[in-house]
Amino acid sequence: MKDFKLDSRPNIKSGFIAPDAYFESLADRVMLNLSLKEVKVVPLYKRRPVWVTSAAAAFVLSFSLLFIEKEASAPVMPDAKAIEDYLVYQSDISSYELQKNLDKQDLNELQKSINVSPEAIEEYLSNEDVYLYE
Repeated sequence: MKDFKLDSRPNIKSGFIAPDAYFESLADRVMLNLSLKEVKVVPLYKRRPVWVTSAAAAFVLSFSLLFIEKEASAPVMPDAKAIEDYLVYQSDISSYELQKNLDKQDLNELQKSINVSPEAIEEYLSNEDVYLYE
C-alpha cells in the first residue's frame, strides 16, 4: 500500500473560504452589535440594610439551634415490644448472654410470665448437647 501523507500535497480542497479582510474587521463588527448598558455601582458600605438583615438572620439561626440541640439530646426509650423484637432477631446473642445480663427480679418476672412444663424442659435438654456436671 502506498504511504498517504497529507502534508506533502493537498488532495482535497477545503469548501470553506473566508472573504478578504473578514477577520480584520470582525472585532469591530462584534463590538458594534453588543449593547452596552450603564451599570449602576453601589458600594457595599451603602448597603447597610443587607448587612443588618444578614446579622439578624444569623442571630436567629444560632438561637434556634440551641433549642433544637436540647430537644434532640433527650433520649427516647424503646418500648418492651421493640426490645423483645430486637433480642429475638439478633442471631449473635445467645441465651447465656441474655441470662448474664438479667437480674433476679427480671428472672422471676420471666418465670411467672412463661409457663413451661417440666416435660418440655426435659425434651429440650435431651435434644441439646448440654452437660450439667462438667
